[in-house]
Amino acid sequence: MKYKYYIFTIAIEFAIIQFSFAQELSTNPTSVKWSKMKTDHFRFIFPKGMDSIANRTINVMEANYLPVSNSLNKPPRPISIILQNQNTVSNGFVTYTPRRSEFFITPPQDYTLLGTYNWLDQLATHEFRHVVQFEKSLTGLTKILYPFIGNYGLSGLTNIVVPSWFWEGDAVGIETAFSTSGRGAIPNFSMLMRSQLIDYDKPFSFSKANGRSYKNNIPNHYVLGYNITSYMKDKYGFDIWDKILESTYKFPFYPFSFSNNIKKVTGKSIDQVYKIVYSDLKKQVSGQIENKILYDKNYLNYSKSKYYTNYEYPQILSEGKVLALKSGLSHIAQFVILDEKLGEKKVFEIGALNDGLTLSVSNNKVVWAEFMPDPRWTMRNFSNIKTLDLETGKVQQLTKKARLAAPSISPDGRQIVAVNTSESGKYSLQMMNAESGMVFNEFDNKDNVFYQHPSWSNDGKSIVVVALLNNKKTMQQIDIETGRVINLLPYSNNNYAHPILKDSLLLYNNAQKGMDNIYLLNLNNGKTYAFTNAKFGAFNGVFSENSKEIIFTDFTSLGHRVAKIPFEISSLIEINADESKTVKHFGNWMLDEANKNFSNSIINQKIKSTKYSKWNIFNLSSWGFVASSSGNSLALGIDTQDLLSTTTTSIGGTYNPTERQSSYFANINYEGFYPIISLGFENEGRQTTIPKGTLKDQTVALVDNWRQQAIGLGIKLPFNFQRNKFYNKLDIGTNFSHIEGQGYDLKNRFTSQIGGSSIQSVTNYINFSRKRKIAKRDVGSRWEQSALIYSRNTPFGNNLQSNLFAVQGSLVFPGIGKHDIIRFRGNYLANGAKNSYYFSSPVAFPRGYDYSLFDKITMASVDYKIPIADPDFALGRLLYFQRIKAGFFADLGQGTYLDAKNITRKLGYNSFGVDLSTIFNVMRFLVPIEVGVRFNYTPNDKLQQFKIVPLIIDIPF
Repeated sequence: MKYKYYIFTIAIEFAIIQFSFAQELSTNPTSVKWSKMKTDHFRFIFPKGMDSIANRTINVMEANYLPVSNSLNKPPRPISIILQNQNTVSNGFVTYTPRRSEFFITPPQDYTLLGTYNWLDQLATHEFRHVVQFEKSLTGLTKILYPFIGNYGLSGLTNIVVPSWFWEGDAVGIETAFSTSGRGAIPNFSMLMRSQLIDYDKPFSFSKANGRSYKNNIPNHYVLGYNITSYMKDKYGFDIWDKILESTYKFPFYPFSFSNNIKKVTGKSIDQVYKIVYSDLKKQVSGQIENKILYDKNYLNYSKSKYYTNYEYPQILSEGKVLALKSGLSHIAQFVILDEKLGEKKVFEIGALNDGLTLSVSNNKVVWAEFMPDPRWTMRNFSNIKTLDLETGKVQQLTKKARLAAPSISPDGRQIVAVNTSESGKYSLQMMNAESGMVFNEFDNKDNVFYQHPSWSNDGKSIVVVALLNNKKTMQQIDIETGRVINLLPYSNNNYAHPILKDSLLLYNNAQKGMDNIYLLNLNNGKTYAFTNAKFGAFNGVFSENSKEIIFTDFTSLGHRVAKIPFEISSLIEINADESKTVKHFGNWMLDEANKNFSNSIINQKIKSTKYSKWNIFNLSSWGFVASSSGNSLALGIDTQDLLSTTTTSIGGTYNPTERQSSYFANINYEGFYPIISLGFENEGRQTTIPKGTLKDQTVALVDNWRQQAIGLGIKLPFNFQRNKFYNKLDIGTNFSHIEGQGYDLKNRFTSQIGGSSIQSVTNYINFSRKRKIAKRDVGSRWEQSALIYSRNTPFGNNLQSNLFAVQGSLVFPGIGKHDIIRFRGNYLANGAKNSYYFSSPVAFPRGYDYSLFDKITMASVDYKIPIADPDFALGRLLYFQRIKAGFFADLGQGTYLDAKNITRKLGYNSFGVDLSTIFNVMRFLVPIEVGVRFNYTPNDKLQQFKIVPLIIDIPF
């Protein structure tokens, strides 16, 4: 019974082995202390010392409460809001697992996201609208089912039934209506969509606009949703989405219930609404550019590509060369040099850029900010300053564990200024040495102005910077010797960005006429001039070496292009610097509602904070029935996860219809310490069948039912490292498990089953992976290395004895085609069961064969994967096909064992095949899936050498 009938070890054993391979929670360092504030509708949990920020934000949210809820007619239940100060990424989210919202306090340097909004005010509006949207799901049949399906079930149901474009588009509309800014009022937000409306004969199909594409850069679901939801509010009234959601949630359990209810309420399908929306928008955009006198411009040389490619943030080098940041569907972010004579030259591929929409170069040294994760704490990351010497190619990381953004290097290349956001929410401009990274000055900022895009004057004596305060902006000039600050323009709603000062002339970005363009301010006479008159948008102007030209980026439907135009101030048109024109696509009802109920109703109520204990670890997050993804079991239980994401627990029972047995389990996972600690228990019913003729003189099949108990303890150290363009992950762990069988009555058992015995084992492993960033059109990471070292043994003695050692490694390289990859993989397994017990294998087995037990297994394989086509083909509303892929593979495997006569035997397991798969969206669900088929030739399988098996991703079923 050793080789022929191998059944994988029980589920709990596999779960214990895999404890430490699970995705970690988003945890903060143990050293963070927490406080809380509470009002009628919100409980704020925040790091100690952030009382003033929490107090203001909770007051803003109380002012938001009724106005933001009004149009969906569903004021939410009280909810917890967590302020996160350990992360330098600008983000926020709402989730039901457990029910909460989290705000990351660091504002973005990206002015096309922030506009003139206070960052936490924007989150308070946008994210709270998501809270209202989720609350609206507690309607009709969904509300009745909620006590049975719990938070996981509700979250899954709402995200399947209601499309992503509604969630985000509606929230952007509210964010825009309830402020003088918001993304809907920022031209850059819809710039790609506008360019495609003008440059393409017709808009993309709704399936493509919703599902995305590998050959076109599609405006995201925020843009799609903002335009559709705002049009519907304007056309059918402020309560249109209330009506649609109400009808949808009354009975959501049929395909396209949301879009069908759109047609029920409006008389038009979503495809028809989409066409009308984009037809109207095309007329608006055409009208905006119809009478424009477009400027003459020359594009610098760049690589020709039919796919969307950006060349951004141009910086002047010597001899007319220009440095730019290149990225796109076919490229990861990289620095390139553009030369009108020599063309384009790639310089350096960068890591996770903290993209402040700026770049800085001086004396052939490039400076930028790059995100870097904390090795252990997943909620903490840093933004460090790096430099690249263009002459030597040397890359230097100047700072460690910093929170810096938008660095700018001085004209002499000796100093760097950057924006710092402290953990307490204080903003400052820091000066540092460009060689050592040592900070030697920090300018006074008593009003806590938020700074964007600092840059040096050409004489190196002052810094110009965008300043945001109280939802208004100006540009300031700061004397580096005295710290004296001059406001160059009055505070206004103009979304200023990227100021560049040369002598008395200041170039900057602005959209004061409803389109992003470059403007010029003469500091001598205070006059402002419109410098560009772009078709879609012009950005990031810099003076050429001789100041006779301006180099900038001009947007096209295929991406940003570096362009240049002559500079003659006498030919420029003077404008009113205070003029402001924004475009908001919504009805007057919303603006009236916002002004009446929000803008004038923020009360600065002082709320006392108290200590919040991080040991509030048992917080009910979900309950109810859960079916496994493979469809072979059903679980009923409860899950808890604390609001600070340190602890998860689960208690429940399962039923396995295959063996017709039940089980119950309890698990707890604590991630608040440096190592992650996991503890699990399960009592499981089992059934086994020994087929007729398996044993000597066996004339009937033997069946037995028994129970197994298992307990597991796991300790894991997960490390996340990032080096330039590579993402590195290292897991080190050890697990103890005890499994005991009761009531096994057969005399014989499979060596993969414990029967009526017991076994204690210790598992140790090291799992490492290193992956290069991938471009959208790549079939996978084109440079990758991974290694697993794994051992499991029974050091304590007992009824059963076993030991296993395995190693597996893989290398991935670029293939012949631009987006192809080739992977080489090898593994070795030594199983010292000695006819007692065999552990399940953690490494791969040749494809096409059932796993078999051996004393030793060796395998080598090669895979070649290629994209075949990107059809962007829709089969009605049911399926939308984005990509077709192929993979070719060969596995060479060998198993070694000792037979009954103690003679070494070897069996070959060679396999060759082709995988064909397609990436597609089902019923317009945003997240695509990959399904395919494998054609497998297994020459060592005498019964069936040719096999055809279905695939999900590259996993056969």
